[in-house]
Amino acid sequence: MARHAVSEAAVSDDPLPADPAVAADEAISVPAQEREGAAEAAVASEAELVQPVLVPPRGLVAATLAALVATAAVAIAVAPPVQPAVRADLRLDSWRPDDRQFAEIARRQDQWAAVVDRLPAPATAAMAEVVHWLAAESDLGAQGVRSDPAARATLGRAEEGLRTLAIQQGADAVRGLAVLWGRQVTAAFAHTARAAAERGVSVRDVLDTPDGAALQRVAPGLGRLLAQTGLERLRAGPNLDPAADLVVQALAQARFLQFAVRVPDPPQLDAELQALLLRFRIEAHEGLRVERKLALLQALAAADPTYPDHLVAGVLWAREGHCDRALPAFAKAVALGQDKARAAANFAWCQGQLRGR
Repeated sequence: MARHAVSEAAVSDDPLPADPAVAADEAISVPAQEREGAAEAAVASEAELVQPVLVPPRGLVAATLAALVATAAVAIAVAPPVQPAVRADLRLDSWRPDDRQFAEIARRQDQWAAVVDRLPAPATAAMAEVVHWLAAESDLGAQGVRSDPAARATLGRAEEGLRTLAIQQGADAVRGLAVLWGRQVTAAFAHTARAAAERGVSVRDVLDTPDGAALQRVAPGLGRLLAQTGLERLRAGPNLDPAADLVVQALAQARFLQFAVRVPDPPQLDAELQALLLRFRIEAHEGLRVERKLALLQALAAADPTYPDHLVAGVLWAREGHCDRALPAFAKAVALGQDKARAAANFAWCQGQLRGR
């Protein structure tokens, strides 16, 4: 009995074997319910995505755009204006001759050079003596050459030779000799400046090289003076600017005519070249201090009342960074009408520079 009870209890605890048909129905019924739920969820999601399109009332878009445009227009109207940056104009180029002046200077220079072309060779020997003296001066210095007997004898021959030439052929022959020498110096300097530019150095750096030999031979010592002027940077392509060429000629002729002190009524440098040289020294010479330029400026203004001296003085000070000194000069230029618009712009620029400090 006990054994029979245990068996019944053991059997009663075991699960009953499943009916295959019922099990199949249950296995199929569960996925079917899941599919129905998924289908309902998909329909709901699609319903959420498909929303009714809202069409704005007629005219609302146009009214909105018009309001935006009007708002932008008002904003632009009340916004502070953008002030253009004030720029300085510190150019000084009135020293450059115009076409008429160029032509007139060339005409006179050609006339004087033609006088020399008709002279016999011995008549031009004084030019060689001038070159010998310049060579001695370059070697011995300005003080040493005056105490050297040989150099003093050379100077005497140069001065006397020019005096004799003027007496026999006229003062224009001396001027012609100065023109001839000036053109030789100009050609040699142009060659030296071109060679220096090709090497990317200054004229001063090539004076003692083969590229500077011609200039040293034609005008000993003068090359170093020319190198201080800044003329080598005034170029027109590979050559010097024509105005720079003219300045070199003027400098050379002025130096040559200093040896004509014994000539009765010594010839002077052409008036147009004198004016050119003076203006160049004030406006463009790189080797002169501003104080020296202002002294020359006073002399020029006294001789030529039309020269814009206050405008030029303002530019000279502004170039040096002294806007405090440039301001009064520009103000005076405005008051006197010396290129009024430009002077006023430079005045405003200097004010801005001083405020920015």
